[in-house]
Amino acid sequence: MANLIESVGYSLGNVHVGLIAYMCDLYRAGTVLPLESFLQTLSVPVPREPRSVREWKVKGGRLDLAIFDGKAKCPSVIIEMKVDDYEHDKQLKSYVNATRYLSESNRLLVTLGNGEYYRQRGNLDGFTWVRLCKFAQAVRNACSTVSDVRVLHDWADTLERELKRRDIVRRNAREEISCYRSVWNIWNITLLGQLREKLEEWSAGSCDEIDIKPTCYPCGAKPDTILHLCWRQESLYAEINNNGKLNVKIAFDNHTNHDQCRNLSESRREFLINTLADAERPNRGYRKGSRTTTLVSLPIGLEVCCDGALRYVCDSRHTIEKLTCYLKQLDVSSSH
Repeated sequence: MANLIESVGYSLGNVHVGLIAYMCDLYRAGTVLPLESFLQTLSVPVPREPRSVREWKVKGGRLDLAIFDGKAKCPSVIIEMKVDDYEHDKQLKSYVNATRYLSESNRLLVTLGNGEYYRQRGNLDGFTWVRLCKFAQAVRNACSTVSDVRVLHDWADTLERELKRRDIVRRNAREEISCYRSVWNIWNITLLGQLREKLEEWSAGSCDEIDIKPTCYPCGAKPDTILHLCWRQESLYAEINNNGKLNVKIAFDNHTNHDQCRNLSESRREFLINTLADAERPNRGYRKGSRTTTLVSLPIGLEVCCDGALRYVCDSRHTIEKLTCYLKQLDVSSSH
């Protein structure tokens, strides 16, 4: 059966914001249960007369949706929506600064796509992080109160499909890869995002002194999916991209001094190859004018299949063990 949300575009944050605003309109028209069930599932009080304002202007910028109670000057609920995009630190700071004075407003940061995997959002300073699973439950509860509002049922079905896509990656059910919105690059960022979460769980319970706060995001036009380990020693850093390897890279302080950059990258590369077991040379070395270059690539139990999608050679635990082993070696070798 045709699904309106799939046709319009799941990845468009405005679609989801608009449907929340639609439930506010339904409430004022007398159909109160969908919005009530939705907000109650999210532990948010229901305004008596919900009035939605999209792209609400506040000092420091705009927020995706504000829900006011009648003619009140301060909103009851503020929602910032992310699907496959994510908030930068500067952007999040602007949200917090813009809404700090609204201490009685319920402030939600909702993540419904691969933007959810960007990082662990432990401290949002007044914002509550609502992830896909909780949001999907809220929409399910909303549409269960009405049988004749087809768009809400389409919305719930689409959110369920997104949850199933994540399970497909966990199970490596490659026969279902065609279900993906952008095929292999969305698959890869889902896999690396799930790896990021497992890596953070390991890091939180580990006694080893490796300070990592990994981030996961797409980069460039292809795009090249990046799991940045946030490990850095001087000019060296490490990331995983669509080649499935741990790539140790160098950033140049003065990228216009080509001879210095080439000599520095070659000397550091030789040192790492001689120090790290299984270190592989990249397909290409330093390129003139580059701000960064890959020194070595390290196998971590991920491989690229013929369709461009990554998969575990063994399992995520094996990959995490390989990763942490290399990070310990890098910490030691880079200090010499």
